[in-house]
Amino acid sequence: MIGWLRRRVSDAYERMLRSQLDAAPTHVAIIQDGNRRYAREQGEDAPDGHREGAKTTEQVLEWCDDLGVEELTLYAFSTENFDRPDEELEPLFDLLESKLYEFADATASTRTASGSARSATSSDCPSGSATPSTTPSRGRPSTTRSG
Repeated sequence: MIGWLRRRVSDAYERMLRSQLDAAPTHVAIIQDGNRRYAREQGEDAPDGHREGAKTTEQVLEWCDDLGVEELTLYAFSTENFDRPDEELEPLFDLLESKLYEFADATASTRTASGSARSATSSDCPSGSATPSTTPSRGRPSTTRSG
């Protein structure tokens, strides 16, 4: 029952947001915060909150794709987060890694299906910024530094 109600509210919220948009922005940036707090409120551990946050992020990615948003920046981890206990960091980094592989695999599938796909290059990012790339032999994401 709760799941059904949550979906109904989410669908209504999505319809309301769509009705307020004349045109989609080309770039959206989101500071992700509150996953641990959410987990505590649900009586769960931090990794459970991070997994829920990942599900929400996937929904945001779908919304951006549906609306034609060209770029999405996610601020998912601040330098202060490194001060968290290892028992919290390890599952978080495992989740980040698995999602990056999942997205890279999805991008590779899209590239194969369509014959082309645009990927970020050093010319897309300011000098010194991290640029996601895919290692051709294994299809695994890596990070390179430009400039």
